[in-house]
Amino acid sequence: MKNLSAYDRIKIVVYVIGLILTIYLITVVGLIDSHTPPPGFVLALFFMFLGILWYFVDRIVIHFSSFIQIKHSINIFGIYLNFIIVIWIIIRAL
Repeated sequence: MKNLSAYDRIKIVVYVIGLILTIYLITVVGLIDSHTPPPGFVLALFFMFLGILWYFVDRIVIHFSSFIQIKHSINIFGIYLNFIIVIWIIIRAL
């Protein structure tokens, strides 16, 4: 984490908090069988869409500002991680 900007560190903290909350909700509440999706699924889906939105906002910011350096790999890793969690929950529900 030596070469990361404060903005990149904020993104990492947000994704780690989302991952911890998702894991907590999956372990405490579980993957219950009901007509509503489990809270862990909803939170992982929310953070996946947040990552996608954040990625496009970063692309727009980079387009209009040439001196800002933003690492897209953080967003892509967060999106993929949440996507894997969402797919895992869907497979477990089947």
